[in-house]
Amino acid sequence: EFLKPFQDLMAASTSVEVKELILGCLGHMVQSRAQSIRSGWRPMLAVLGIAAQDAALSVATAGFATVETVLSEHFELLGDHHAECVACVCEFATQPRHESIALRACGRLVEYVGALRAAELLTQKLWWALLQPLAAAARADARAAVRGACADALFALLGAEAGVADGALDGEFGGKVFAEL
Repeated sequence: EFLKPFQDLMAASTSVEVKELILGCLGHMVQSRAQSIRSGWRPMLAVLGIAAQDAALSVATAGFATVETVLSEHFELLGDHHAECVACVCEFATQPRHESIALRACGRLVEYVGALRAAELLTQKLWWALLQPLAAAARADARAAVRGACADALFALLGAEAGVADGALDGEFGGKVFAEL
């Protein structure tokens, strides 16, 4: 995990400039060396999740831009790290400070699930990682627009999968999801 020092520094830093520099380095790495990241996806996505919670709009925006690049250009390179990526995008969707980013992240989650479904990578673990934060934000986010976007994303995800025979939400797991959410 050669990117772990970035995660530690991002978590400890109080300087917006340092955080922007870290995100710039990681963004450049994604652009130029994504195929070499491999085991570094976990700490990279953790850094981006930390950026989602930052009070500075510039930090959150830079972090989300990198997430969007990862999803649109390097989806296939994530390998076994889709759970971490789902959690990261959910951090942006449910963060309390930057409404425009939260709204974009809700839309991105729906697109991401479509890509996961097409690649046959959607597991029960990923479903829980997606649905629980969206349901919580749809119930409790202080911003009406974000509550609505989370509810729309939640219903889009459930509606697209609910009618699929042998789909992830078919059978006992589907019953559990609908009962608990």
